[in-house]
Amino acid sequence: MRKAKWSLALVTAAAAASFGPSARGATIYEPFDYDSGLSLTSGLGTGDGFAAGQTWGGGSGAGYTITAGGLSLGSLSVGGRAVSGSTTAGLTAGRQVGVTMTGDVFASFLFNIAARPTGAVDNFAEVRVHTTQAGAGSAAGVHFRMEPDQHNAGAAPKSGISYEGTNTGALAAVGSNAPATGTTYIYLAKFTNVGDTLGAVNTASATMWILTAAQFDNFRADGLTEGELSGAALGSGPTEVFDRTSDSSVAAGTFSLNTTNFVQLATLGTASPTTITYDELRFGTTLNDVTPVPEPAGLAALGVAAAAALLRRRRR
Repeated sequence: MRKAKWSLALVTAAAAASFGPSARGATIYEPFDYDSGLSLTSGLGTGDGFAAGQTWGGGSGAGYTITAGGLSLGSLSVGGRAVSGSTTAGLTAGRQVGVTMTGDVFASFLFNIAARPTGAVDNFAEVRVHTTQAGAGSAAGVHFRMEPDQHNAGAAPKSGISYEGTNTGALAAVGSNAPATGTTYIYLAKFTNVGDTLGAVNTASATMWILTAAQFDNFRADGLTEGELSGAALGSGPTEVFDRTSDSSVAAGTFSLNTTNFVQLATLGTASPTTITYDELRFGTTLNDVTPVPEPAGLAALGVAAAAALLRRRRR
Protein backbone atom coordinates (compact mmCIF):
# COMPACT_ATOMS: atom_id res chain seq x y z
CA MET A 1 0.00 0.00 0.00
CA ARG A 2 2.79 2.40 0.88
CA LYS A 3 4.52 1.81 -2.47
CA ALA A 4 1.29 2.49 -4.34
CA LYS A 5 0.82 5.74 -2.48
CA TRP A 6 4.36 6.84 -3.22
CA SER A 7 4.01 5.90 -6.90
CA LEU A 8 0.85 7.95 -7.19
CA ALA A 9 2.45 10.92 -5.45
CA LEU A 10 5.53 10.87 -7.66
CA VAL A 11 3.67 10.48 -10.94
CA THR A 12 1.12 13.10 -9.89
CA ALA A 13 3.88 15.56 -9.08
CA ALA A 14 5.62 14.92 -12.39
CA ALA A 15 2.40 15.28 -14.35
CA ALA A 16 1.40 18.43 -12.51
CA ALA A 17 4.77 19.94 -13.31
CA SER A 18 4.06 19.42 -17.00
CA PHE A 19 0.98 21.62 -17.05
CA GLY A 20 1.03 23.75 -13.92
CA PRO A 21 2.42 27.26 -13.62
CA SER A 22 5.97 25.91 -14.05
CA ALA A 23 5.15 25.00 -17.68
CA ARG A 24 4.42 28.58 -18.54
CA GLY A 25 6.79 29.36 -21.41
CA ALA A 26 6.77 33.10 -20.65
CA THR A 27 10.04 35.00 -20.39
CA ILE A 28 8.64 37.10 -17.53
CA TYR A 29 6.02 35.56 -15.26
CA GLU A 30 4.44 36.78 -12.02
CA PRO A 31 1.67 34.52 -10.63
CA PHE A 32 1.32 36.50 -7.34
CA ASP A 33 1.39 33.21 -5.42
CA TYR A 34 2.29 34.69 -2.05
CA ASP A 35 0.62 34.31 1.36
CA SER A 36 -2.81 35.92 1.37
CA GLY A 37 -3.20 39.18 3.24
CA LEU A 38 0.36 40.38 2.63
CA SER A 39 1.08 43.71 1.04
CA LEU A 40 2.64 43.30 -2.41
CA THR A 41 5.48 45.63 -1.41
CA SER A 42 6.37 43.77 1.80
CA GLY A 43 9.40 42.04 0.29
CA LEU A 44 7.56 39.77 -2.15
CA GLY A 45 9.34 38.60 -5.27
CA THR A 46 9.18 35.14 -6.86
CA GLY A 47 8.25 34.28 -10.44
CA ASP A 48 10.50 34.34 -13.52
CA GLY A 49 12.40 36.95 -15.51
CA PHE A 50 12.86 39.54 -12.76
CA ALA A 51 16.18 40.88 -11.48
CA ALA A 52 17.79 38.63 -8.85
CA GLY A 53 16.85 39.64 -5.33
CA GLN A 54 14.53 42.41 -6.50
CA THR A 55 11.05 42.53 -4.98
CA TRP A 56 7.96 44.62 -5.61
CA GLY A 57 8.34 48.14 -4.26
CA GLY A 58 7.00 51.68 -4.48
CA GLY A 59 5.88 54.17 -1.89
CA SER A 60 2.19 53.89 -2.72
CA GLY A 61 2.22 50.19 -3.58
CA ALA A 62 1.45 49.01 -0.05
CA GLY A 63 -2.23 49.25 -0.94
CA TYR A 64 -1.92 46.22 -3.24
CA THR A 65 -2.78 43.10 -1.22
CA ILE A 66 -2.47 39.38 -1.99
CA THR A 67 -5.90 37.74 -2.14
CA ALA A 68 -6.94 34.41 -0.62
CA GLY A 69 -7.83 33.01 -4.04
CA GLY A 70 -6.62 33.68 -7.56
CA LEU A 71 -8.49 34.58 -10.71
CA SER A 72 -9.29 31.89 -13.26
CA LEU A 73 -10.24 32.03 -16.92
CA GLY A 74 -11.40 28.92 -18.75
CA SER A 75 -8.55 26.55 -19.58
CA LEU A 76 -5.72 29.02 -18.85
CA SER A 77 -3.06 27.65 -16.49
CA VAL A 78 -3.20 29.67 -13.28
CA GLY A 79 -1.81 29.72 -9.75
CA GLY A 80 -3.73 30.07 -6.51
CA ARG A 81 -3.42 33.75 -5.55
CA ALA A 82 -3.86 37.20 -7.09
CA VAL A 83 -3.23 40.84 -6.13
CA SER A 84 -5.94 43.40 -5.52
CA GLY A 85 -5.87 47.16 -5.07
CA SER A 86 -8.56 49.66 -4.10
CA THR A 87 -7.89 53.37 -3.94
CA THR A 88 -9.51 56.81 -3.94
CA ALA A 89 -6.07 58.27 -4.69
CA GLY A 90 -3.28 56.34 -6.41
CA LEU A 91 -1.36 53.08 -6.12
CA THR A 92 1.90 52.25 -7.91
CA ALA A 93 4.15 49.23 -7.41
CA GLY A 94 7.05 48.14 -9.59
CA ARG A 95 9.55 45.31 -9.93
CA GLN A 96 12.81 45.35 -11.85
CA VAL A 97 13.11 43.27 -15.01
CA GLY A 98 15.98 40.77 -15.14
CA VAL A 99 16.00 39.92 -18.86
CA THR A 100 16.20 41.70 -22.20
CA MET A 101 13.39 41.26 -24.70
CA THR A 102 13.52 42.65 -28.24
CA GLY A 103 11.49 42.50 -31.43
CA ASP A 104 7.89 41.36 -31.00
CA VAL A 105 6.85 41.13 -27.35
CA PHE A 106 3.51 39.76 -26.19
CA ALA A 107 1.95 40.34 -22.77
CA SER A 108 -1.06 39.01 -20.92
CA PHE A 109 -2.75 39.31 -17.55
CA LEU A 110 -6.09 38.53 -15.98
CA PHE A 111 -8.16 41.31 -14.47
CA ASN A 112 -11.43 41.71 -12.61
CA ILE A 113 -12.82 45.19 -11.92
CA ALA A 114 -14.87 45.23 -8.71
CA ALA A 115 -15.66 48.95 -8.70
CA ARG A 116 -14.99 52.07 -10.74
CA PRO A 117 -15.84 55.74 -10.03
CA THR A 118 -18.83 57.37 -11.64
CA GLY A 119 -19.41 60.93 -12.83
CA ALA A 120 -17.05 63.45 -14.41
CA VAL A 121 -13.86 62.09 -12.88
CA ASP A 122 -10.58 60.58 -14.04
CA ASN A 123 -9.51 57.09 -13.09
CA PHE A 124 -7.55 54.22 -14.58
CA ALA A 125 -6.04 50.84 -13.83
CA GLU A 126 -3.05 49.68 -15.84
CA VAL A 127 -0.01 47.46 -16.23
CA ARG A 128 2.96 49.31 -17.74
CA VAL A 129 6.72 49.48 -18.12
CA HIS A 130 8.73 52.31 -16.57
CA THR A 131 12.37 53.30 -16.16
CA THR A 132 11.84 53.78 -12.39
CA GLN A 133 10.21 51.56 -9.80
CA ALA A 134 7.56 53.99 -8.62
CA GLY A 135 7.58 56.59 -11.41
CA ALA A 136 4.26 58.22 -12.20
CA GLY A 137 2.40 57.74 -15.45
CA SER A 138 2.85 61.45 -16.17
CA ALA A 139 6.65 61.19 -15.81
CA ALA A 140 9.24 60.53 -18.47
CA GLY A 141 10.16 56.88 -18.89
CA VAL A 142 6.69 55.31 -19.00
CA HIS A 143 5.82 53.11 -22.00
CA PHE A 144 3.93 49.94 -23.02
CA ARG A 145 0.76 51.05 -21.20
CA MET A 146 -1.98 48.43 -20.96
CA GLU A 147 -5.19 49.74 -19.41
CA PRO A 148 -8.08 47.36 -18.82
CA ASP A 149 -10.04 50.27 -17.38
CA GLN A 150 -10.00 54.03 -17.88
CA HIS A 151 -12.65 56.65 -17.29
CA ASN A 152 -11.64 60.16 -18.28
CA ALA A 153 -13.57 63.28 -17.29
CA GLY A 154 -16.98 61.66 -17.41
CA ALA A 155 -16.48 59.70 -20.62
CA ALA A 156 -17.77 56.14 -20.67
CA PRO A 157 -15.35 53.56 -19.19
CA LYS A 158 -13.21 51.84 -21.81
CA SER A 159 -10.01 49.85 -22.19
CA GLY A 160 -6.97 50.97 -24.15
CA ILE A 161 -3.29 50.74 -24.99
CA SER A 162 -0.33 53.02 -25.73
CA TYR A 163 3.10 52.12 -27.04
CA GLU A 164 4.88 55.19 -25.79
CA GLY A 165 4.92 58.25 -23.66
CA THR A 166 3.17 59.96 -20.81
CA ASN A 167 -0.56 60.15 -20.43
CA THR A 168 -2.60 62.93 -18.91
CA GLY A 169 -5.85 61.89 -20.56
CA ALA A 170 -7.01 59.19 -22.93
CA LEU A 171 -4.55 56.58 -24.20
CA ALA A 172 -3.30 56.61 -27.77
CA ALA A 173 -5.81 53.88 -28.67
CA VAL A 174 -9.10 53.29 -26.87
CA GLY A 175 -11.39 50.33 -27.37
CA SER A 176 -15.12 50.14 -27.92
CA ASN A 177 -16.54 48.09 -25.04
CA ALA A 178 -16.37 48.58 -21.28
CA PRO A 179 -15.46 45.46 -19.27
CA ALA A 180 -18.25 44.59 -16.84
CA THR A 181 -17.60 44.80 -13.11
CA GLY A 182 -17.30 41.47 -11.34
CA THR A 183 -16.21 39.59 -14.50
CA THR A 184 -12.75 38.16 -15.18
CA TYR A 185 -11.17 38.85 -18.58
CA ILE A 186 -7.77 38.28 -20.14
CA TYR A 187 -5.92 41.26 -21.57
CA LEU A 188 -3.59 40.35 -24.44
CA ALA A 189 -1.11 42.77 -26.00
CA LYS A 190 1.54 42.80 -28.71
CA PHE A 191 4.34 45.39 -28.99
CA THR A 192 6.47 45.37 -32.15
CA ASN A 193 10.07 46.48 -32.68
CA VAL A 194 10.81 46.60 -28.95
CA GLY A 195 14.32 47.93 -28.37
CA ASP A 196 14.72 49.27 -31.92
CA THR A 197 15.44 52.85 -32.88
CA LEU A 198 12.17 53.88 -34.50
CA GLY A 199 11.80 56.12 -37.54
CA ALA A 200 9.77 56.74 -40.66
CA VAL A 201 10.78 53.43 -42.23
CA ASN A 202 10.92 51.46 -38.97
CA THR A 203 7.70 52.11 -37.10
CA ALA A 204 6.22 50.23 -34.15
CA SER A 205 2.72 49.39 -32.93
CA ALA A 206 0.84 48.17 -29.90
CA THR A 207 -2.27 45.99 -30.22
CA MET A 208 -4.77 45.01 -27.52
CA TRP A 209 -7.27 42.15 -27.43
CA ILE A 210 -9.60 41.47 -24.50
CA LEU A 211 -11.36 38.11 -24.19
CA THR A 212 -13.92 36.51 -21.92
CA ALA A 213 -13.38 32.98 -20.62
CA ALA A 214 -15.59 31.45 -23.31
CA GLN A 215 -13.84 33.43 -26.03
CA PHE A 216 -10.40 32.44 -24.76
CA ASP A 217 -11.30 28.73 -24.77
CA ASN A 218 -12.80 29.00 -28.25
CA PHE A 219 -9.73 30.66 -29.79
CA ARG A 220 -7.23 28.65 -27.73
CA ALA A 221 -8.70 25.39 -29.05
CA ASP A 222 -7.73 26.57 -32.55
CA GLY A 223 -4.27 27.73 -31.52
CA LEU A 224 -5.08 31.37 -30.64
CA THR A 225 -3.61 33.11 -33.66
CA GLU A 226 -3.32 36.85 -34.27
CA GLY A 227 -5.23 36.42 -37.52
CA GLU A 228 -8.25 34.97 -35.75
CA LEU A 229 -8.19 37.58 -32.99
CA SER A 230 -7.87 40.45 -35.44
CA GLY A 231 -10.47 39.09 -37.87
CA ALA A 232 -13.23 38.25 -35.39
CA ALA A 233 -16.21 40.51 -34.85
CA LEU A 234 -16.40 42.52 -31.64
CA GLY A 235 -18.94 41.36 -29.08
CA SER A 236 -19.55 39.07 -26.13
CA GLY A 237 -20.31 35.85 -28.04
CA PRO A 238 -17.89 32.92 -27.77
CA THR A 239 -16.62 33.32 -31.36
CA GLU A 240 -16.16 37.08 -31.01
CA VAL A 241 -13.50 39.26 -29.37
CA PHE A 242 -14.77 41.38 -26.49
CA ASP A 243 -12.57 44.34 -27.38
CA ARG A 244 -9.68 45.22 -29.67
CA THR A 245 -7.70 48.31 -30.64
CA SER A 246 -4.24 49.31 -31.88
CA ASP A 247 -1.77 52.16 -31.41
CA SER A 248 -0.01 52.09 -34.76
CA SER A 249 2.82 53.84 -36.59
CA VAL A 250 4.93 54.98 -33.64
CA ALA A 251 7.85 56.50 -35.55
CA ALA A 252 10.28 58.03 -33.06
CA GLY A 253 12.29 56.98 -30.02
CA THR A 254 13.57 53.72 -28.56
CA PHE A 255 11.36 51.82 -26.09
CA SER A 256 12.94 48.92 -24.26
CA LEU A 257 12.07 46.01 -22.02
CA ASN A 258 15.34 45.17 -20.29
CA THR A 259 17.20 45.30 -16.99
CA THR A 260 16.92 49.09 -16.81
CA ASN A 261 13.11 48.83 -16.70
CA PHE A 262 10.45 47.98 -14.16
CA VAL A 263 7.09 46.30 -14.66
CA GLN A 264 4.51 48.40 -12.83
CA LEU A 265 0.96 48.05 -11.59
CA ALA A 266 -0.82 51.40 -11.31
CA THR A 267 -4.33 52.35 -10.19
CA LEU A 268 -5.92 55.78 -9.86
CA GLY A 269 -9.16 56.46 -8.04
CA THR A 270 -11.05 59.61 -7.07
CA ALA A 271 -13.83 60.35 -4.56
CA SER A 272 -15.15 56.83 -5.11
CA PRO A 273 -12.65 54.00 -5.43
CA THR A 274 -11.20 52.11 -8.32
CA THR A 275 -10.93 48.47 -7.22
CA ILE A 276 -9.24 45.90 -9.43
CA THR A 277 -7.63 42.47 -9.12
CA TYR A 278 -4.72 41.41 -11.34
CA ASP A 279 -3.34 37.90 -11.85
CA GLU A 280 -1.10 35.79 -14.09
CA LEU A 281 1.10 38.54 -15.51
CA ARG A 282 3.23 37.31 -18.41
CA PHE A 283 5.57 38.64 -21.11
CA GLY A 284 6.79 36.37 -23.90
CA THR A 285 7.80 36.22 -27.55
CA THR A 286 4.66 34.47 -28.84
CA LEU A 287 0.96 34.38 -28.00
CA ASN A 288 1.39 30.77 -26.85
CA ASP A 289 4.05 31.86 -24.37
CA VAL A 290 1.58 34.10 -22.56
CA THR A 291 -1.51 31.85 -22.80
CA PRO A 292 -0.44 28.42 -21.49
CA VAL A 293 -3.04 25.71 -20.93
CA PRO A 294 -2.71 22.27 -19.30
CA GLU A 295 -1.06 19.81 -21.67
CA PRO A 296 -3.07 16.67 -22.51
CA ALA A 297 -0.05 14.51 -21.68
CA GLY A 298 -0.02 15.86 -18.15
CA LEU A 299 -3.71 15.22 -17.68
CA ALA A 300 -3.36 11.71 -19.09
CA ALA A 301 -0.48 10.93 -16.73
CA LEU A 302 -2.61 11.90 -13.77
CA GLY A 303 -5.39 9.61 -14.94
CA VAL A 304 -3.04 6.66 -15.48
CA ALA A 305 -1.39 7.19 -12.09
CA ALA A 306 -4.73 7.27 -10.30
CA ALA A 307 -5.96 4.15 -12.08
CA ALA A 308 -2.73 2.26 -11.35
CA ALA A 309 -2.85 3.12 -7.67
CA LEU A 310 -6.47 2.03 -7.44
CA LEU A 311 -5.68 -1.28 -9.13
CA ARG A 312 -2.82 -1.98 -6.74
CA ARG A 313 -5.01 -1.28 -3.75
CA ARG A 314 -7.70 -3.64 -4.99
CA ARG A 315 -5.16 -6.41 -5.58
CA ARG A 316 -3.87 -6.08 -2.09
